[in-house]
Amino acid sequence: MIHKELNSILKHHWGFDTLRPLQGDIINTVLEKKNCLAVMSTGAGKSLCYQLPALILEGFCLVISPLIALMKDQIHQLDQRGIKALGLFGAIKDEELILLLDRVVYNDIKIVYTSPEKLQNKIIQSRLSELPISFVAIDEAHCISEWGHDFRPSYRMLKDFLPEVPKLALTATATDQVKSDIVSNLNMKKVETIFGSSSRTNLFLSALLVQSKSRFIYNLLKAEQVSAIVYCATRRTTEELGRYLKSKQLNAHIYHGGLSIDQKNHAYDQWQKGSSVMVATSAFGMGIDKADVRLIIHYDAPHSLEQYYQEAGRAGRDGEPAQAFLIYAPQDYEKIKSRLQYSLPKADLLIDVYRQLNRQLQIAHGEGDAEIFNLNLTPIAKALELEHYQLQRNLQLLERYEIIRIQEETGYFIAIQVNQRSMRTEDVAELNEKTKNGLHYLIRNFAGITSAFIKVPLHKLTAAFNMSKVELNKQLQFLEQHGFLKFHHSEQTIPIEFLHPREDQFVQNLIRKKAKQDKARKIQKYEGIVSYLQQRDLCRTQFINAHFDESSSQCNNCDICNANMDENKTLNFIIKCCERPKTFESLLKELEIDNYQLGYLLEVLLLEQKITYLNDSYESAKS
Repeated sequence: MIHKELNSILKHHWGFDTLRPLQGDIINTVLEKKNCLAVMSTGAGKSLCYQLPALILEGFCLVISPLIALMKDQIHQLDQRGIKALGLFGAIKDEELILLLDRVVYNDIKIVYTSPEKLQNKIIQSRLSELPISFVAIDEAHCISEWGHDFRPSYRMLKDFLPEVPKLALTATATDQVKSDIVSNLNMKKVETIFGSSSRTNLFLSALLVQSKSRFIYNLLKAEQVSAIVYCATRRTTEELGRYLKSKQLNAHIYHGGLSIDQKNHAYDQWQKGSSVMVATSAFGMGIDKADVRLIIHYDAPHSLEQYYQEAGRAGRDGEPAQAFLIYAPQDYEKIKSRLQYSLPKADLLIDVYRQLNRQLQIAHGEGDAEIFNLNLTPIAKALELEHYQLQRNLQLLERYEIIRIQEETGYFIAIQVNQRSMRTEDVAELNEKTKNGLHYLIRNFAGITSAFIKVPLHKLTAAFNMSKVELNKQLQFLEQHGFLKFHHSEQTIPIEFLHPREDQFVQNLIRKKAKQDKARKIQKYEGIVSYLQQRDLCRTQFINAHFDESSSQCNNCDICNANMDENKTLNFIIKCCERPKTFESLLKELEIDNYQLGYLLEVLLLEQKITYLNDSYESAKS
């Protein structure tokens, strides 16, 4: 009966006739109301494993994910399929939360999405415990493990949450250590484990040493003309590479966390439409609905093999051949090492931060736990001679080490007073639509803002003006210069909770222990990605599978497996071809090799100074 109903629902809502084998096994386990840990490769269809059984079982499925953009996208897709779903994330007032949760019962909602941070809200916890939850799906479950590549302390509270309700934990990549942590930290006493292979047989993997990364990327993209993503480590690199590719007349778009919502949406929409390249930070990619990405390039080495393989796996989700390149230049090893050193925790500084917290909040010995304090960051930052972002980073580490808990509603405010007289129609008419909408929002939503300074949360301002933080600051300066308003940045406060009573020696020892473990993990991840770059003996797929505690045969679809071409002969032939200046395209016509191989071999010859590059042409070096 269940299987018949399952197939009919699958066809009606998703248009599929059959499930993939792994999906069927997982869904059957959920329908039997058993705990389940499932490891499925990127693009294998994890979301269907909880969406489909949610429609069959009584009650509703609670989905917990750290990816708000992905949850919003899934709710939108479910709505288009005629499935009722609800999201509990973002800044929601308590009275709104109660109304939303009432909708679950009275509107026959089948799937409720929330984040682990939002789940810390006492109202949500209390109300959910009274509602008919069929099962809990934990997406990105590796986040619950300190050995996972994106550890989230807020996931730890799930251990004691709804202990009698079946749980489905899902992740794309997990070592044996991470799998064990997931089961333990979710308190899954009897658990079915369903593991798919991490291998992606249609994905060509390569790590290449090149002289010029931007030139190699340009040659590759120019020749391929396919849908691609280039990942960069920083916003600055993203902007610079994006501008370079555009200057070369490539159809390139830019995406990073510093852009406004409009800019992000425009870039995403343009990229979705055809064969273009998205140059992005890791902020881009989770939940992208584009199966025909043919090429992933990492301009900078990721922090870990887990992160690399997850991002590389966004290519070829339609099952067709795709390529993933991790490129690096000779000087990159120092950059990677420097990035590691910057990321390593400093126990002495963390202890100083902890002491300052107690000092500012006047916590007596033996007290302070189970109480929420509103913390002003400015005096602590000044006392420790830290920038606000540096202090916040160390507070996040203290949360990671379970010393404190940072409540979801963190606050950065800008104090604003709007000049009522400047809001005459003829003055406002000259402003752009975004700015007009933002000003009207302030007057409508903040009583008294025309007669006194009112603190406005930064996240509400960026949303109202539909601008990035940088753009907003420039716009506020413009409005102040032209008499529309006055503003100043208010002190930053965050609500925190101490997880231990003040016992200095105990907590300091705990910080040192956790920092030491954290440091060891980061170094191990650094060594993993460097080994992947340097090694030239083991098949790429075998290397990655071994990292995830899997065994496999050679893939015959990576740069290592394909290294049996007569490279020296080809290199000499390229040098001979370049006795006169040749463009990349003309060399491609003369040589019967792939464009990526040509690009790589040209970079080898440039590194060895056997050829030169000038005005988009290659020429043999003069002896």
